[in-house]
Amino acid sequence: MVKNFQPPHIARIENVQEVLLFGFADLDFWRARLKSENLLPYDADGAAQILISATRFIWSGLPVRELVISLAVCQHAGENVPSAVYLIQAFNSSRVLAFAERAFFQTPYAWGRTEMDTSIPTSIRFEDGMGAMFRAQMANAPARLRGADELLEGAIYLPHSNNVFYARLGGYTEAYPVAAGTDTIEMRASHRTRVFDWLAESRFAPREWRIRKNATHARSKTYARADLV
Repeated sequence: MVKNFQPPHIARIENVQEVLLFGFADLDFWRARLKSENLLPYDADGAAQILISATRFIWSGLPVRELVISLAVCQHAGENVPSAVYLIQAFNSSRVLAFAERAFFQTPYAWGRTEMDTSIPTSIRFEDGMGAMFRAQMANAPARLRGADELLEGAIYLPHSNNVFYARLGGYTEAYPVAAGTDTIEMRASHRTRVFDWLAESRFAPREWRIRKNATHARSKTYARADLV
């Protein structure tokens, strides 16, 4: 990969509302799934790092909702920080935009209905019309862990394609603990949407809620990895 590669952004979205659920999963499970991708899940003290992001924004006058499920990854064993993100699955509330993502950017998008609430107690609700479902609900109003500007900037690897794009995502972030056994986390896969099976099989354990009420998302076009060597 070209060092310090800074591709131009082709899209930038302001005023993104976002609820994220950060947690850990079985490292060996995700090592096996990523073996054919020539990537390694980031080893966070023996666990993989999973991030589920529900967003709400306006694109060209159209209200849009998305659910994005990703995994922190490394290109080389032994890296002490994750160097990129692997986009496992994404859903868009617009069938047209989901198709455009697949056709023009080779991203793993499908249609799905997502709702989220940035107020406390926060929540995420998703269904795809084919039986898949995800629901995460904060039971009470816990004490805030921290509040600070956060930024994710770097490569986003795409499944089964050897393609990659670059993103800059961030904003003021409030973090709250997940109350294990009290907060609700439910998921159900369908024959078309297997990602929730993978989360269950890898024993996904959420640890932290993160809320951004005014984030900015920017992205590049999609590149073939071979073109960047």
